[in-house]
Amino acid sequence: MNVRIGCSGFPVGRERYFRRFSAAEIRSTLTQIPRRATAERWRDDFPDDAEISLVVWQGVTHPCTNGNVERLRPKPDRSRMLRYGHFRDTLEVRNAWARFEEVADVVEPKFLVFKTPGTFYPGADHLRDMYRFFKGLRRRRAVWVWERQGGGWEDRLVRKVCADLGLNPCVDPMKEMPLCGGLNYFRLGGARGPRDRAFSDGDLKELAGRCGQKPSYVFFETKSMWRDARRFQAVTDPEAYRLAEHRPVRASARRGF
Repeated sequence: MNVRIGCSGFPVGRERYFRRFSAAEIRSTLTQIPRRATAERWRDDFPDDAEISLVVWQGVTHPCTNGNVERLRPKPDRSRMLRYGHFRDTLEVRNAWARFEEVADVVEPKFLVFKTPGTFYPGADHLRDMYRFFKGLRRRRAVWVWERQGGGWEDRLVRKVCADLGLNPCVDPMKEMPLCGGLNYFRLGGARGPRDRAFSDGDLKELAGRCGQKPSYVFFETKSMWRDARRFQAVTDPEAYRLAEHRPVRASARRGF
């Protein structure tokens, strides 16, 4: 099976993690843009074959409200809070993207994940801003991923937007299947329930079947993600599971992917 397995975040030390898996999703960038020195340290610590996913900073995708602004780094200017998010053509969104882009240029990730909130519904203004934003981006080697949080999007429109803008959907395959895209980008938040519920053997076999023939990237976000991801590796690639603890980790200083 053509499946890459990983976790959303690092549940164990990076050296131990990369002995087991070559894919990792970094979600801390949703609320905090790291300093350049931090991004360079990440890059230098990752092994040569690492496939890294970065979640785009909320200042690009989410309106800043009193409910989320305290978690954001850098702190948005409170006098301009309403000008962030939803891909709008504002100085604040452009600056937010420029700051995040500096990190992406250093890390050179495999994926960039754009997570839109439930307030980003398929209205004419939102579609106009989304198309303008993506049409104006510098296309890297990174694959663009779109994670929708509600919003009332019809399947037909999701397919059109993804086709027009070159996006791949991010879904939890235990709850829904992707409508389009050349690969599967899956994030598992819980086996048909809360994040603290571990996956059963039957769940993991079903998940393997849902990967199908497409290249699939499967990231676990549960409390037991380290254990669940290893158990899923045993299902999809028993030989890799057996050899994983002896896999050499080779990092090259200051290099891209």
